[in-house]
Amino acid sequence: ETESTVSLEVSTGPEQAQVPQLRGLTEQEAERALSALELELDTNIARAPSLPEELDRVVDQNPSSGVGLSVGSTVRITLGTGPAQVRVPDVVGQQVEVAQPNIEGAGFRVEVENIDSSQPRGEVVSTVPAGGSSVTEGDVVTLRVSNGDKISMPDLTGQTEAQALATLQAAGWTGSSSSLTTGTQNTLDPTSVGRVVNQAEPAGSEITKSQSVSVDLGVLGIPPR
Repeated sequence: ETESTVSLEVSTGPEQAQVPQLRGLTEQEAERALSALELELDTNIARAPSLPEELDRVVDQNPSSGVGLSVGSTVRITLGTGPAQVRVPDVVGQQVEVAQPNIEGAGFRVEVENIDSSQPRGEVVSTVPAGGSSVTEGDVVTLRVSNGDKISMPDLTGQTEAQALATLQAAGWTGSSSSLTTGTQNTLDPTSVGRVVNQAEPAGSEITKSQSVSVDLGVLGIPPR
């Protein structure tokens, strides 16, 4: 009997390619790297917040590098959008111990700057950047906090020197009588004699609690032109 030989060809399956490392590449570079291995880039590209230097570069891929895929398979990438932009909470009017956690909870670092203000001590007067603006997550937000060392200047017009001193003190002024300096200004109105006809610090302006205040008291005479 003659022996016959039977040859069997066993399929090894589709040709395989190993997924390359794409992190740090641009979309075009990733597409070229895949194409060289007969793999394709998935056109459905995701985006995610990233470090500044990762803007428009691959920050993630699926499958990961080293995985074997059939030739012609697709690989999906995620491109970085740079740091996330976050809205600064509006904390003006809050006490600093309330405002600081609110700002930190939104993803920012906090610096506190104490300023002279007529607002209550410890109250946030303003922020830099302002509340409502969108800035990079992790940036510093400065809280400008009142030290309570200012008051709103009252209107002293028509008051005697003693009355003006009492009005200032009632408004929170802590200066002494020697801190109220008086000059004179001529007036033709007898009812204005000995009373405030002019004040150097306008009514409504902010003054520090202990600063000197200057007023002019009326004396009979022809006012200067």
